[in-house]
Amino acid sequence: MGCEEVIGYPLVIEDFYYELTLQNDVGRKLASIKRVNNGIILRKNYFTQFSVMRSLQYLAASPSDGSLLKFEHNPFLSSFEFPDLRIINGTMPIVSFWNDNFPMQMRKNKVLSNHWHLVIAGSLGALALVIIIDTMWYAGFQRWWEEKLFELELEKETEEYRESIQKWEMREFQRKVKERVEKEEDSREIAGKEEAPNIKMYGKEIWNDILDMGG
Repeated sequence: MGCEEVIGYPLVIEDFYYELTLQNDVGRKLASIKRVNNGIILRKNYFTQFSVMRSLQYLAASPSDGSLLKFEHNPFLSSFEFPDLRIINGTMPIVSFWNDNFPMQMRKNKVLSNHWHLVIAGSLGALALVIIIDTMWYAGFQRWWEEKLFELELEKETEEYRESIQKWEMREFQRKVKERVEKEEDSREIAGKEEAPNIKMYGKEIWNDILDMGG
């Protein structure tokens, strides 16, 4: 009692031999339901009309569940109504019948409630609105993503440029040190000093250390 939303399996109304109204418990339970997420099945009932779900506003079913409304083996059903229904969400056909009395009664009357036309039109309008909103959202997201990619690319290029400058500075530093060591070696060889071999070896050790640091 007081349930407003049905989730999970379809709402199955089956094997009732009396009219469902607000005067009985089952009718009052159905009257409070506002949302049904996996369709409604009316099966093997003996009532003549079904309009007790007057609070139902949203009716949906996944494609795997088939029709939103299924009428099966209701031998006396001649009318049904969901006066507050505003949104339907499912695939065609919306309503299906299997050995049911209602299609024959409908063919006799040759009339379909205007309410269903309004429900279908309103649902199509809601679907169009959702498509428009999704398109606007996607366009905005695409612009944001392009700007983000530009920022990332700019950061990547800046980092690569910074690394290339650092490598060039290291190569220049190594070149200048090498030139200085070679000049010192040449000057000591020319002077012919006895400590020249030790100084020469010392200069090569410095150069090797600098090359290792650069690597």
